[in-house]
Amino acid sequence: MGNQVLSTETVQTLTVNKRVMQIDRTAWKNTDGLSFDVTDVATGQCLTVESFDEWPSAGTIENLLEQLAEDRVNGTLDPFFDGTPIALIVCAHEDQYVSDDDFTFRCRDCGTNLGR
Repeated sequence: MGNQVLSTETVQTLTVNKRVMQIDRTAWKNTDGLSFDVTDVATGQCLTVESFDEWPSAGTIENLLEQLAEDRVNGTLDPFFDGTPIALIVCAHEDQYVSDDDFTFRCRDCGTNLGR
């Protein structure tokens, strides 16, 4: 679709995993297609490297957060997120991290593996 944006608007704000997420809808010129992006409101970070073609549900956003956490732990996080504190986005329990071996961290409250 390129850069032929007709309009972008916030269409929903919802809480997922104790974090406020914003869904933005983009309409494109010369097509009926729409794109949907998810942004973490607290950080302003867009979490969708590839926009959704359909309005994402809370469950879809939860899956997106889980995938980001897994990618972070595995070292396969998209370069789009370089410099982004993804650990703070995928786990809502800020400052609740514990280390089992001084290198790998997990959330004290929910057990989310936050990687190194």
